[in-house]
Amino acid sequence: MRSTKALMSEFGATLQFFDGFGENWYALRECLECLDEWLPADAYVLVVENAEELLQEERPNQMSALLKTLHETGETWAKPIADNDRFDRREIPFHILMHVSDSEPLAAERIINSARETNVPVRI
Repeated sequence: MRSTKALMSEFGATLQFFDGFGENWYALRECLECLDEWLPADAYVLVVENAEELLQEERPNQMSALLKTLHETGETWAKPIADNDRFDRREIPFHILMHVSDSEPLAAERIINSARETNVPVRI
């Protein structure tokens, strides 16, 4: 997932997004917020391995866009939905774990700094 295009393709394939997935930040958020329609679960934990390579070929604003998208998705899942017929649901945990190799401390710093710049909370 070194580029935005590769990231979108990987999310789409791994999470089995529909064929018309728009491969942009809005479409990614929309699909992540509707995972329970085809992948029902009591909680969602997405693991990004080799996160040191994440969006390496992109400008820093793309990492910010990713982190903001993931955070906003988590905020949506944290709220129950009521009075919306078949879409009613309780709150469901949604977490992202990014594993960065110990040999790449600058990569972790890049992700953390981007999170701080976009006011996305990060646990280390």
